[in-house]
Amino acid sequence: FANTYTGATSITAGTVAVDVGWRRIDDGLRVAVWRDDAGNGGELRLSAHDLGGFRKVHDLRSIRDDHWNVARSDLVRAREEQADGRAAAWSDWMRERTRTLVQWRSPDRLAALVRYWRTARFAGDDALFDRFEGWRKKDRHLHEWEAHQMLRSCAHRCELYRVLAARLAAYRRIAVEDLDLRDFAEKPEPGEPPDDPRTEGARTWRQVACLSQLLGALTDAAARSGSTLVRVDPAYTTQTCPECRRPEPFDAACAVDHACAQCGATWDQDVAAARNILRAALSCTTPPGRSQPQPPATTGETPAQKRRAAALATRRTGRSRKAAQVPVVP
Repeated sequence: FANTYTGATSITAGTVAVDVGWRRIDDGLRVAVWRDDAGNGGELRLSAHDLGGFRKVHDLRSIRDDHWNVARSDLVRAREEQADGRAAAWSDWMRERTRTLVQWRSPDRLAALVRYWRTARFAGDDALFDRFEGWRKKDRHLHEWEAHQMLRSCAHRCELYRVLAARLAAYRRIAVEDLDLRDFAEKPEPGEPPDDPRTEGARTWRQVACLSQLLGALTDAAARSGSTLVRVDPAYTTQTCPECRRPEPFDAACAVDHACAQCGATWDQDVAAARNILRAALSCTTPPGRSQPQPPATTGETPAQKRRAAALATRRTGRSRKAAQVPVVP
């Protein structure tokens, strides 16, 4: 992994801060930047080769989709021809099973039809059956290739994250942002700028980076080594100058580097975030621009249970309002 990891490799008993996120850098994808209290640091990028593995998965899926669309259109056309008497009549089971063919959205459904077709042949179906049996075999080959390629790419990414987490677990404390990754998965609201990190284009990189896997690797490594995992408030970590410590709102999507309007210092956004996370962890305070978050209530409920309870209460309130609006017939 020498060409993937950059930065110091020395072991220390101090504190390290890790800024987790995805950013296209040159031909790779930066997923983590770290800085420690001794001034050392580094970053982890998924290389162009790593990204090519996930791109191959996407290409195979696109090929499968194209073949599936063509096959479904051909079968729809064949069904219309036999209905008009321009082709050999189909058996009753074939007509019944393809009644909703135009609504099918999955190639698995057509593959299941072809497998059944092998045991229920009818007169005059030789050419048509051979056509779709060939499609089924080709689709199975592409599907297995796609699944194998995805497995290899994910396994390699997992190993990169595991090795990084093992290296950082040498520190006594590991500081990360207290992120809710569901925020990254939300779809943009109408009117949001196209360069918003939650747009459709960025969603592909979010899936490739798989931040939950990286954070999970850090958590597991810290637990095994006995390190303390510190979670700090993520507010303004990127948009706070690490030199003068003043909030510096700006469009983070325009460029990686930014010059502070207050002190004139120029810094990399991700490096600045790691430095601000480190400062927050060392001082036990949040980065500038945000008050200290309140500790969670000790109710014994997990955050997921609390979210489900809140959603259930909202649905009950909505049903109550609808019931109140129903007119009473005397």
